[in-house]
Amino acid sequence: MAEVTGDAAHVARQRALGHRAMALGWLKRGRVKQAIEGLQKAIELDPLYLEAVFELSRIFQHLRRWDDVEFLCKQALRIHLATPELHKTLITAIEEKGCLEDAFSHYQLKRRDRRCLDIGSGEILCCLVARNERPRLKYLLDYYRKLGVDRFLVCDNGSDDGSVDWLLTQEDVHVWTSELSFKQANFGSAWFELLLRKYGVGHWCLTIDADEFIYFDGCPERTLKQFCKDLDRRGQRVATGMLLDLYSDRPISQTLYREGDNPLELCPYFDRKAFHQKMVDGSEYRNQNTFWGGVRQRVFPAEHGYFLSKALLVRYQPDVVLTSGQHLTNIPSHQVAREAICVLHFKFFASFEQYAKQEAQREIHAMGGAQYKTYQQKLADEEELTLFHPEHSVRFQGEKQLQELEVLVPEPEEVRLQVPVITPLATSDSARPFWSVMVTVYNRPQNVQRVLESVLSEADDEMQIAVVCDHSSPAMQHQIREEVTRVGKGRVEFYPEAQPVGHPHIFNRCFELARGHWVHILHDDDWLEPGFHRVMREGIIANPSVGSAFCQQRIIAQGAGQATTWNSWIERETPGVIASWLDRIGIECRVQFSAMVVKRSAVEQVGGFCQNAKSAFDWELWVRLAAQFDTFYYPEPLVNVGRDDTAETSRLMRTGEQVEDAFQAIEVITQHLPEAQSERLGEKARDRIADYALEIAKQFLDRGDLTAGLANLKAAAAGRPTARTSKRIADLLRGDVHAAKI
Repeated sequence: MAEVTGDAAHVARQRALGHRAMALGWLKRGRVKQAIEGLQKAIELDPLYLEAVFELSRIFQHLRRWDDVEFLCKQALRIHLATPELHKTLITAIEEKGCLEDAFSHYQLKRRDRRCLDIGSGEILCCLVARNERPRLKYLLDYYRKLGVDRFLVCDNGSDDGSVDWLLTQEDVHVWTSELSFKQANFGSAWFELLLRKYGVGHWCLTIDADEFIYFDGCPERTLKQFCKDLDRRGQRVATGMLLDLYSDRPISQTLYREGDNPLELCPYFDRKAFHQKMVDGSEYRNQNTFWGGVRQRVFPAEHGYFLSKALLVRYQPDVVLTSGQHLTNIPSHQVAREAICVLHFKFFASFEQYAKQEAQREIHAMGGAQYKTYQQKLADEEELTLFHPEHSVRFQGEKQLQELEVLVPEPEEVRLQVPVITPLATSDSARPFWSVMVTVYNRPQNVQRVLESVLSEADDEMQIAVVCDHSSPAMQHQIREEVTRVGKGRVEFYPEAQPVGHPHIFNRCFELARGHWVHILHDDDWLEPGFHRVMREGIIANPSVGSAFCQQRIIAQGAGQATTWNSWIERETPGVIASWLDRIGIECRVQFSAMVVKRSAVEQVGGFCQNAKSAFDWELWVRLAAQFDTFYYPEPLVNVGRDDTAETSRLMRTGEQVEDAFQAIEVITQHLPEAQSERLGEKARDRIADYALEIAKQFLDRGDLTAGLANLKAAAAGRPTARTSKRIADLLRGDVHAAKI
């Protein structure tokens, strides 16, 4: 790939643009060979044309031409060495051709310890690339241990100061060495990519240098696990922030660091003007704010500037891009906790002068080590250089100070769970019926007859039967009322809503209107088999500890002129209370809405349907009830659950929202459970929902519905899947989806 410059470069780029445009046109028409040839010509004309490289790489990946992917990436990296996507794709190609260990070999990453590396669920990992940092390591590891890091994955890049031997004595440290140039490993990020791809999938991971100490609101008393748990609850996958340079009030040459020292005690000052420039959405991914300047710009002014943004705490998944210096990541903006962290940076000890001189000569850092050359020149000019200045310097005091200086952003107040209070009835128990059967209807008067007749056929005289009608238009409500009157013959109450209510509020309205001791809510497209309320009542009376009860369900899906029927799980072979029901329902929703009946007093105790759980609000309530009450089960399908294209469930399945909402429900559910249960069930639930999403995605892909298939794959990837599930996602993408695209 020969570079071209000047006018010739401009002409070459224009011709390359034309070839790429033609190639994309060929690709749309399914002419893959011509598309490949066009993109190859574009790259040959303009080797700097990264977009063409990425397009060609994607085609080769779709075709599983891994030799071509590897060759293309290696060629492109000769020019675009600091492009993390190229390193990531190269690792994938090498892994697909053989195994991930082959990629470790390519980047000369060799394991040095022999400790068991069986990482447990929920462990927080800290990845470190270091070179001759022996004096710093003891305090660094102790700091992160106290903060909550469970395990350290360290890559040593050619140390000769005893660092490796010391690290090998630490029980929670796993050590690799690499003699590859720091620059060739994309300034360490390629090593991080390898370690996290093998060990970090699904885990919160730190990627740090030896002089970086993460700081956030409430630490160190508030642990990293607590901080990450709050990020999870808000659906965030990365915490970004600013690098804050700290220094002493003495000359750099007199600021001596000894092993075990707390660097903050030696260097407690930073510039009140911690950054000179802030760009909102300034990253190349348009997902985080970027910061420039600080004390280094004040003391070591340079045209190249000093980039201060950091994205070094991520919940790693295979789709995460790690840029050099841990400055940026590609995680979507809505999953980024901006300025949630500050990285305390301790560079300026007495050893810095020699270090700057060495790195200026090695020229392995960004821009050929331009920053280190600037440092070296300034330090040579001023032997007693001091960063402290009474007009600029302030002593570090903690998070409130950093928030006032706009270095940290206060965390959003936790959204209060909106669990509605269901007010107990004033009516005496003896005056209340055993059952309240509440039927919700919205815009489908044609369903009223079937559901009401199935209830009325065996209703006793005391049963409350009511239709609760959400509002769409007065005309529609009138039509539904007429049908209720015709079928119910005065036996069925009718409650129309004056304004649109929606889910889950319409179902909480059913609780409010119910007078019975037990409440059964039906959708208008469901219907009952004979005996449902009788057997449920018998089981409830025989087991007074229960707060909910259900039977097996039959799901009948209408589509393409025919019905598909399948039955739900059998929870036990005989009627009775389900043992360890929380362990089952806490992992996945095993009950269709209309098959469940609940005790009104139990709902009064735990609250109604929670809107924070979105469309999975029913599952979330079943878990809350299971955490405090027993659940009765009858092993015969006495409820029919209707489903067709007009059902809300069908829309949610196609868009992937059903999966997204289930993940959101897990975050709500875990807040109601004791910590030990919430962590265990939450982890299992996330994996099960991701598996379900893949099952749904494959069904859509098999039917040729690429849009719905991709939507569910995307939803699965957003749910913090395990390594096993992530591999299944990748397999689907490389198979059905890519074949469909090409």
